[in-house]
Amino acid sequence: MKKIVLLTCNLLLMLISRSDDSRDLTENLTGPVMAATDQDVEVGFLPVTAANGSVLFSDEDVAELDLLVFKVGQYAYRRTAYTSQYATYRSTLQIDENLDIYFFANCRSALTDEVLVEGDSWEVLRERVVIQFTDTVIRGSRVVPMWGQVKGVRVSEDVVNWFDVKLLRSMASANIIFDLQDAGSLPFQPVVAYLYYGSDCGYLAPSPENLKLTDGELEGVWAAQSPDWMRTTRKVQTDFNKEMGAFSAPFLMFDNETSKTDRKHPDNRRSRLVVGGYLHGSSILTHYPLDFFSTKAGSEGILDVTRNNQYNLTITAVKGEGWTDPDEAAENAAVNLEYEVIDWDRNNDTDIAVDGPDYVSIVRKVTLHAKQGSTADLRMTTTFRKEDIRLSFPSSLNNANPHAVESARFRAELQESGSRLVIRFTALEDYAAADSSLNHDQLLLEAGRIRFYIDIEQLSTKGWQYGGEEDVHF
Repeated sequence: MKKIVLLTCNLLLMLISRSDDSRDLTENLTGPVMAATDQDVEVGFLPVTAANGSVLFSDEDVAELDLLVFKVGQYAYRRTAYTSQYATYRSTLQIDENLDIYFFANCRSALTDEVLVEGDSWEVLRERVVIQFTDTVIRGSRVVPMWGQVKGVRVSEDVVNWFDVKLLRSMASANIIFDLQDAGSLPFQPVVAYLYYGSDCGYLAPSPENLKLTDGELEGVWAAQSPDWMRTTRKVQTDFNKEMGAFSAPFLMFDNETSKTDRKHPDNRRSRLVVGGYLHGSSILTHYPLDFFSTKAGSEGILDVTRNNQYNLTITAVKGEGWTDPDEAAENAAVNLEYEVIDWDRNNDTDIAVDGPDYVSIVRKVTLHAKQGSTADLRMTTTFRKEDIRLSFPSSLNNANPHAVESARFRAELQESGSRLVIRFTALEDYAAADSSLNHDQLLLEAGRIRFYIDIEQLSTKGWQYGGEEDVHF
């Protein structure tokens, strides 16, 4: 009988090798050294829908997934994951130990035979894993390349391998938002926006020394990191969608280090945005430049464009005319415009969904203990009022109150806790040992035009304790 290694992703992946006989986790983790074999075991991959970066575009969808496997620090082989039933992906891995596995999502076209040379170290290979920005690869596919790693993996028929791997976006995104609440602001109808001096290429994975780790867990990157041959030649346009009240898509950008004084190429420029529209009834388009900057103490000034970050530029006031020509605006300072920049480091623990000036930020996964009645709270930060938020399960048993809904196994209640909103989750049944598929569900949160899912998982007591008295059930 085949043994299964299960990968679960909430942009948070779990690799689990299952056996029919449940064993103590401590025993498994300290088991005997095994010999490498060409025998493969199945790998399953389950993506979980998460918050969108904007109403009109998701930068978290996984359309394709590839695994690069390294043995003793050298590239050994590649595996492709294929779509299976129930929105899962499947592939195979050879039985072995001390493997380093690198995950690449939505960038298969960049992983060519010329790039993947057997025996290369990761440091050498990653220098070649670069993607060139084209409308066909990025904008046309409507997905964003992502990357993640796990190190020291043991793949076996009889060992439970339990670990998390986060996928970091290989690009940043930027949204222009209008919230003209200033009393001195003039009426303004946005029409078009441009990205100027965008990087034409970028590394799919950061260098090891650039990784931000906490207790060995990947949390993000320390800084922007561009290839030496990168040029800031990209100019991209997006139009304003009047029906949706937002621009058609965020700007997607590779790392741009050019706010530093030691620029890699003298012709490179820092990335800027330009927004154009009609001022108080005028028939002539006027344009305003916007920069990526920070007002945080200790990091004031122009920002590098850094992967996995989302930049929300909120225009609060338009006080007068800008520049007639967008190219001219891109070369000059902002005039008659007031705006704020939120630099959101999307480290996969929490996420933000934006709709104009409104947003919801919340952790996208909740885990409950095995026993009936166990609870867990998720706090959210949002501009919406409680009455504007709706909760539902795909098969809710009771939808009469959108703030208190139930599925067959879980209850979700939206509550107020001081100035914050909290979703309290409750397990309505004990852990289902006979059918582990029953221990998962998704809650849909809707606020205005924002829709995203929160993944719910119930684990056995032993799964929580890593070696209790009960059987292991994953």
